[in-house]
Parts: sequence; structure tokens; C-alpha cells
Amino acid sequence: MAKKTIETDTTKIIKEAVVEGLKAGKISALGESKNAYKDTEKRLYAHAVLLTKIESNREELQDLKNHGLKENSRGISRFSKGGIRVDKADILESLINDQEASIQADTHEIEQIQKALGVIASDKYYNTVHARYIEGKTDDEIAELLACDPTTVRRNRGRLVKKVAIFLYGVQGI
Repeated sequence: MAKKTIETDTTKIIKEAVVEGLKAGKISALGESKNAYKDTEKRLYAHAVLLTKIESNREELQDLKNHGLKENSRGISRFSKGGIRVDKADILESLINDQEASIQADTHEIEQIQKALGVIASDKYYNTVHARYIEGKTDDEIAELLACDPTTVRRNRGRLVKKVAIFLYGVQGI
């Protein structure tokens, strides 16, 4: 009898631990979804700035390729620390590689955001997202454009941003 009681107690303890683990997982998932929503908003707000940054970086890259390093370039001092001399051609190549990598990373982010926006593009309230995050309009301005109440703008934008978050973050966006 004692052995059966111990097994029952052990089983009970394991079941309780599993239930507690599931509860903790649910709480964790809820916290992540809030972060995914906020992170999605940050990425949407950054869209226009990233487009400008990519264009600026492309101009700088073309300048580096056409004219090389300037004598007082901050890129030179970045590679000249610690008393070690680095060849200017190596510095130029490194700066070009850095610039190309930056452009590629920013371009990838723009592509991801555009794909995510494509998921909601056919929605009647798509402009609640586009006008707010990409164009920088206020809820009142958007409501006027859509001939609806600002509350409707906020509610539908929230719904659509959640869809975008799911596209960008998968299950963490739920």
C-alpha cells in the first residue's frame, strides 16, 4: 500500500508541475505578444527612415567607389588604432564592404515590411496602418480621409498591426 501511495503522490506532484509549467508558458506567450506588437509598430515607423537611409548609403558607397577615401575620413581613424598601420586599399575595401552590408540589411528589412503589409493590403482599413506609420498622419487625419470615427481608425489599425506582427514574428505575434 505504501508503494502505491508514493506513486500516487509522485504522479500528483508531476501533474501539478506540468499545470504550473503550462500556466507559466501562457503568461510568457502573452508577454511576448505585447512585445511583438510594439516591435511591429517600431518597424513600421522605421520604414520611411530606412528608405532614406538606404538612398544615402548608396550615394556614399558610390562616392567611395568613385573617389576613394578622403584624407580626414573617420573611416581611416577607425582602422588606425593601436599603432598598427593598415593599408589604405584595405581600409577602403572594408568600408565598401561595411556599406554594402548595411544597405543589404536595411533593404531586407524594407522587403520584410512590404511583404507583411501585403498581407493586409486588401483590407478596407489598410490605410489606417499605411497612413499612420508610413505617412505619419494622425488618427484624426486618417478618420477624415476614411470618413469614419478616430475610434474606428484605432480599432482597425490595432487589428491589422496584429496581423502584420503574426507575419513578422510567427506564433510570438499571436
